[in-house]
Amino acid sequence: MTPKQEAFSQAVADGMDNSSAYRHAYNVRTANNNTIAKKAWKIAHTPVVFARVEALKKEVSDGRLLQRVGKRVILCEIAEDKEQQAQNRIKAIEVDNRMTGDDAPQKVEVFGLTDLMRLVRGGESAD
Repeated sequence: MTPKQEAFSQAVADGMDNSSAYRHAYNVRTANNNTIAKKAWKIAHTPVVFARVEALKKEVSDGRLLQRVGKRVILCEIAEDKEQQAQNRIKAIEVDNRMTGDDAPQKVEVFGLTDLMRLVRGGESAD
């Protein structure tokens, strides 16, 4: 089993739907939803992944593993606890951001002089 398949399996066992788990495990930010759904379905039905998800779900139901929601609740409690050291609170926020994908790079659009001139001229080409 690859590390990405393991991450996918854990995300599904934690309660994510297949598409969200695929985006999380394979770090996909921009892709067609239909394509994601097809790839996620294919991975979910790979025998080794299917078996791993079932084993993890059994461990969760037996109370041996925390589900994603439980982990996030603990992280939230740490982050909001004013008696915690600042570094512990920040670390809890960082971990939660990784779990939710909030640490993904933001798309930044950069405009050059040509683009600025086009806007100033009311949409005319600056070339």
